[in-house]
Amino acid sequence: MNVRFIALATPAFAGILLLTACGGSEQQRQLAKFADSTRSESPNSETTDAAELKNAPNKLELSSTAAANDPSDTLHEFIRTADIRCRVGDVREATYAIENTVRHFGGFVTYTHLNSTVENQQTIPFSTDSAMEHTRYNVGNTMTIRVPNAYLDTTLKCIAPLMEYIDHRTIQANDVHLDKLTNKLAKQRQERYAALVNQEATASSGKLDQKVSAHTSALAAQEHADESLLGNLRLQDQIAYSTVSMYIYQKPVVAHTPIELEKTAAAYEASFATEFAGAMQTGWRILKAILLFFVQLWPLVLLAVAGFFTVRYFVRRGTQSVS
Repeated sequence: MNVRFIALATPAFAGILLLTACGGSEQQRQLAKFADSTRSESPNSETTDAAELKNAPNKLELSSTAAANDPSDTLHEFIRTADIRCRVGDVREATYAIENTVRHFGGFVTYTHLNSTVENQQTIPFSTDSAMEHTRYNVGNTMTIRVPNAYLDTTLKCIAPLMEYIDHRTIQANDVHLDKLTNKLAKQRQERYAALVNQEATASSGKLDQKVSAHTSALAAQEHADESLLGNLRLQDQIAYSTVSMYIYQKPVVAHTPIELEKTAAAYEASFATEFAGAMQTGWRILKAILLFFVQLWPLVLLAVAGFFTVRYFVRRGTQSVS
């Protein structure tokens, strides 16, 4: 009885956690509810009846047989990748919802770049010191997420309700079983070769340079074996976690922001009365300077007057003597 209770309670508890992480919006609550229902199924069960397909087409429009995992296929090993470009209602909320969904299914986000680009901007003055700024901008986010291979199809189903319009959706499933086998066989060959070279170098009684050359060859063979091993580990990581590249955007946003206009030089010019008073003061200073200038010339004026009367005196005296 306890085991059955735990089995029934676990999916519900996971759904509550996702709901709490996603926030309180209605869209995110619906996403959490759907994620809970899909999580409660077996991760390898990707079948959906006709009624669910008919009643909820938006949930499955990102799904694909290439994204589904078939546990009965033990021969092939697939690296599954997806590339999606779509429009959402709100980029910021959709980003949080996608991140929470990916984390809910045991995945992680390796890259996210949310940015805004201004498409058009116009400033319309409505008073001497204020204006309204109209800005039209686009918001988008480039994301790279990785989810467990068994939950790729389920994750795509869960994030589908966030999308209003899909530009494109590309899902690939590349079989790398033979690549892994090739790396494995190459590793075994290189290890056997390195072992034989080491054995010959140890048993040989040749010169030192010959032994060094043999050990160098063994080391190179071991390096190739290590590269094959690392190649298989990389393939295994890509098999275990599918990679989804996404670009989400929303409809252009128009923002109306009141702003304060910067004052120009004309706004700081003095009034006519102030300029008139200043002109009067300037004229008085000029007149005063002229008067002071002539006052400074009084010795010259005195000499000129004295010279005038002296010349006049001699002129009159000369006229009387002639007569």
